[in-house]
Amino acid sequence: MSVEVVPAISEDRHYLIGDPTRTGWMATDPSVHATLATDANKAFDGHWKPIIKMLKKWNDQNGEPVEPSFLMEVMGLKLIRGPWTSGYPYELRAYFASAADRIGEEWPDPAGFGSPVSEALAANSLLMDQARAALRDAEVRCGEAIRHDRDGRTGAALEVWQGLFGPLFAKS
Repeated sequence: MSVEVVPAISEDRHYLIGDPTRTGWMATDPSVHATLATDANKAFDGHWKPIIKMLKKWNDQNGEPVEPSFLMEVMGLKLIRGPWTSGYPYELRAYFASAADRIGEEWPDPAGFGSPVSEALAANSLLMDQARAALRDAEVRCGEAIRHDRDGRTGAALEVWQGLFGPLFAKS
C-alpha cells in the first residue's frame, strides 16, 4: 500500500495543490474526480475501478510510461464505458489499443480546472512515443495471454499476465 500526501489550500469550492511540472499551484477538485469514478464504476457494473487499478499497476510496473498516472484514469473515463459485456482480459486489451491510438489527444482535467492532464506528456515527443509504444506492447501481450488461455495453456497465460502486472498478480 502506498499513500501520497499532497499539501492543499482550500479555495472557494476547490483546492490548490502544488504543481509538480511548474512552479506554483494548480486548482483541483477531488470530489468531482471521485464522483466521476463512482459513476463510471456503476455504469460498468462495478468493474471500472478494478480495471483502473490494474492499469495503474501496469503503469507502475513498467516504469510509468504514461505520466502522470492519473492520465490513465482520465482516459479511462472515455475509453472504458458500460455496460460490462466481457471479461477483464478483453477489456484490458481494448483499453490498451484505444489508449495507444488516442494518447496524443488533449485530455482535460475532468474537474474543469487548469491545464490538460496530458500536457506534460504532449510537450515531450520522445516520452509520447515511448508511452504509445508501451501501450501497444501491452495490447499485444494481452492478446498473447488471451490466445494462450483459449488454447488451454493457462500457465502460459498467467505468466504473461504476471509479466504485465507484476509479481503480485497471482498465478493460481
